[in-house]
Amino acid sequence: AAEPEYVLQSIGLDTGAGGDEVVLMQKSLRCAALALWPDAESELRNPHSRHPIKWYFFSVTAEEISRGVLWADRRDHSAFVFIRTIKGLEEVAVNKDRGPGERPQDFIDMTGEYEINTDAQMRLEHGRNEMLPKVLSPSRITEYEPLEWGPG
Repeated sequence: AAEPEYVLQSIGLDTGAGGDEVVLMQKSLRCAALALWPDAESELRNPHSRHPIKWYFFSVTAEEISRGVLWADRRDHSAFVFIRTIKGLEEVAVNKDRGPGERPQDFIDMTGEYEINTDAQMRLEHGRNEMLPKVLSPSRITEYEPLEWGPG
């Protein structure tokens, strides 16, 4: 019998709000959080921080990683991290001539139809390259060769 295979996929959200409204709301909430907690911006880079300002800057996935890895008591006995990147994804995301059916926004944070969310990408890289290695031993982190973006 074949081993089960699990693939994390975007479920896609149809909130009824257009992209511009969602981005404006997100920016407004983040500005309000910074105004409420002006000294807490450094908490965004602290892997052990549970400050509520993170709720306004981090995704649900980031929250799950924080609870399951960064804040867990026995993480070196219960957590494994598997890292896989998609080579060429950024180029497709900003390409206005991308083919029909190409949906890079299912795999990378976007702030507009052809604009990558650079803030989210920086936080992702910081978490992957700096935060996770601080809390997990190298034997708990596996990085795979990058996949090439292509029709799938």
